[in-house]
Amino acid sequence: TELGRAFALHAKHVVLIGVDAPVIEHAARAAGFNRISHAQSLEDAVRQAWVLAEPGDTVILSPGCASFDMFQDFEHRGRVFKSAVAELKAGVEEKG
Repeated sequence: TELGRAFALHAKHVVLIGVDAPVIEHAARAAGFNRISHAQSLEDAVRQAWVLAEPGDTVILSPGCASFDMFQDFEHRGRVFKSAVAELKAGVEEKG
């Protein structure tokens, strides 16, 4: 699929969440992309992405489908993402 090919061409790793994660994983694997992990929440996905990222990498939130199983709407999803990043940043800064 087009999504799987995009992963193969542009992504270092993908962290999947939500009810549609298995469908997205299948598309990625069908395109030969196997650097996939799963998270139970968006907060967990942010933490996993931080651990996987190396200096110079870019981590993005890129919804591949609706996420009504986890969020009220796109604004709620965005607020949760921003909060997770801010919490991670505060923890990193605290450790020095």
